[in-house]
Amino acid sequence: MSVKKIPIGLELYSVRKTLAQDLEGTLEKVRGFGYDAVEFAGAPQYEAARVAKALADTGLYCSSAHVSYNSLLGSEESFNTTVEYNSVIGNKYLVISSMPHNMLETSDALKQTAEKMNALVEKLSKYGMFTGYHNHNFEFTEVPGTGKTIWSFLRENTAENFLMQIDTGNALKGGADLNSEISKAAGRSQIVHIKPYSYKNEFATMIGDPDDANDYEFIMKFCREKGGTFIYIIEYECETLYTDMKGVELCISALKNKFGHLL
Repeated sequence: MSVKKIPIGLELYSVRKTLAQDLEGTLEKVRGFGYDAVEFAGAPQYEAARVAKALADTGLYCSSAHVSYNSLLGSEESFNTTVEYNSVIGNKYLVISSMPHNMLETSDALKQTAEKMNALVEKLSKYGMFTGYHNHNFEFTEVPGTGKTIWSFLRENTAENFLMQIDTGNALKGGADLNSEISKAAGRSQIVHIKPYSYKNEFATMIGDPDDANDYEFIMKFCREKGGTFIYIIEYECETLYTDMKGVELCISALKNKFGHLL
């Protein structure tokens, strides 16, 4: 019996400039590249009904969205607006894209932050929705006096269904022992950001290139067997090697051609 492959989505922040000019055309091209889904990022640029129709017309679905801290925790009005918008576009995963540094710098601050996140998990569950956090690079520094990274500390103090959305390129830039951090997140890695990263050239590389520091064999084997991963999200951050659309086209081609047997 064959095992269903993990689908591939695109972080639309990668093509934000093109998307801002043409919603429907951009989504149509993204689907043509072979992507199954998209992850929106930032404040909505288009009306929810228009987004829902564009997704339906192209055959894409919204796997998730990066939302601001304030959109969920700023006020009851912003929370309701965010939930309503994402409900219309068919999205259940509202991933917080960043938090103020002072919420993550000490063990006491992190414990308070984790309490807020756990309360948010419970609040969103009433709408059939989930939340989580997306790392940048500083989350892989040590929490003073704990021997743990910010990322690990947050994971250990949040609910099991609080998504730890690791961004592989950002983690590597932050000096993370990426394989170790990933292996600790069994069942907590529902959505994984695949981002090529080079210790020499930073984000100016491509998936599977000789200088790409990601260990795809390890990452994708873990995701399939232990991570609870239901989608990979490709994000491409280099604006010097290729245009935004060419970059994301090459990314999915490289992932499928070089590591398709692991999907």
